[in-house]
Amino acid sequence: MESRFIVVGIGGVALDVLLFNVFRLFLNANAVAQPSLLAKLVSSGVGIYYAYHLHLRWTFKEMENKRQTDKLFGKFIVFTSLSLLIPVAFLYISQILIVHPSVASDNFWGNFVGTIAAATFRFATYKKYVFT
Repeated sequence: MESRFIVVGIGGVALDVLLFNVFRLFLNANAVAQPSLLAKLVSSGVGIYYAYHLHLRWTFKEMENKRQTDKLFGKFIVFTSLSLLIPVAFLYISQILIVHPSVASDNFWGNFVGTIAAATFRFATYKKYVFT
């Protein structure tokens, strides 16, 4: 199960990082205030939605009973919403502490440090509370 979780997680992170950089570029070009934070919220949400469906159908496939799935989705949303705040918090704090934020610093704090912390939180909570 852990190896499947890791494979799905890598796919979700890759999608998240790709979309973050595309959205950040687009939002920067359109002079949106706080483009990195908005880009991270959207890209993380898409990556997490992708991961949910793969976890449900592959990582934790024994749970694919309709009644269980409805209950599962509610728990998944709660813990996922909390985990979505983790990389955004790292990104926000880094932008306060770094005088001139850059694409490299946004990627390091939002996509590397924040994603590792959020993935650790998600694995622990999904295993204990969601996909039980």
